[in-house]
Amino acid sequence: MRRSDGWRDLARPTFLFGLLLVAVLVSYSVLEGKAGGGYLQRAAIVLVSIGVATLALRVRALARSPRTAVDDPLVRQQSRLATL
Repeated sequence: MRRSDGWRDLARPTFLFGLLLVAVLVSYSVLEGKAGGGYLQRAAIVLVSIGVATLALRVRALARSPRTAVDDPLVRQQSRLATL
């Protein structure tokens, strides 16, 4: 993500989001069937929903940007590899 201009600013928040989600899921698995487990399950569902919505908004914004995919160095590299 850090190599692509459109995603560079989301690299660190995505990593932190992933750590938070893993912490919630591990906590849920420890408390499953006990008091508080249901709340952690709901928190995990909300976090995943927020993550998917954020990703969708970013993809939508990148799709509407005037910058073409050819300007992205990763796309150029992949297209060169595809022609080999």
